[in-house]
Amino acid sequence: MSKSLLIFGGGGFLGQNICKLATLNGWKVTSVSRSGSPQFRSNIPYWATKIKWESGDLFDPSSYSHLLKEPHQAIVHSVGAYLEGNYKDQVKKGELFGLLRSAIQSKLNPSPANSRDNTYNKLNFQSFKILIDELNKQSGERTFKPVVGYVSASPILPIDVNPNYLNSKRASEQYLLTNSHPNYKPLIFQPGLMYSDERSLTLPLAGALSAANTLQTMICKDINLVSKPLHVNQVAEGIVKAIDQTLINEEKTSEAPIFTPQKLINL
Repeated sequence: MSKSLLIFGGGGFLGQNICKLATLNGWKVTSVSRSGSPQFRSNIPYWATKIKWESGDLFDPSSYSHLLKEPHQAIVHSVGAYLEGNYKDQVKKGELFGLLRSAIQSKLNPSPANSRDNTYNKLNFQSFKILIDELNKQSGERTFKPVVGYVSASPILPIDVNPNYLNSKRASEQYLLTNSHPNYKPLIFQPGLMYSDERSLTLPLAGALSAANTLQTMICKDINLVSKPLHVNQVAEGIVKAIDQTLINEEKTSEAPIFTPQKLINL
């Protein structure tokens, strides 16, 4: 019997790669997003024809509650607002020290709140809270205990980050951990910057951050300022492996269910 994955945001940058790798590893995958099936640049890849693409709105549980009643072994939330920072200009100028300087400044003097706060809270936290509340509402009808994964963010970011971005991520992590037992097994994924050939802007960013990561280990070994960037396939593969291992070892491990970038690639 094949394993079943329900993913919210499967049409996104990371979400598509999770769908692809899960499918190639024998999972039956259902993706939920506002648009349903994503728009591919060329021909629809073979793996995408195996996905069940559903249209649904996370803020309207009635649009997907029927899917939560299906016996999925894993449910993943990969929806959220992404970071915008001054690192783009620094990368264009080749300023590796600028990236490190920005990382230090962001820890000492975090950016003040701005107009994106509501977006961060809505997409990163509220959408997830609504999903968890709906899961809990159905707990009495469920005879299985799924793995529930949340795609968060690494706390070590080399940019001047609006604190409410990370606050919204941490709020979701805490909500998952405090509301999970005994209804489901929680997993938290904390990737840093993800890159791929399909998103050309991420390539120079990844190169600069990799160099900055090497540089910071040389000049300040005891302080982690820069999280090493990972290829999006590495992150997706780590997420699928983490879910697989959790299903196999559910009763055998007491390890904290938080997967940092390094832990994701070491699976």
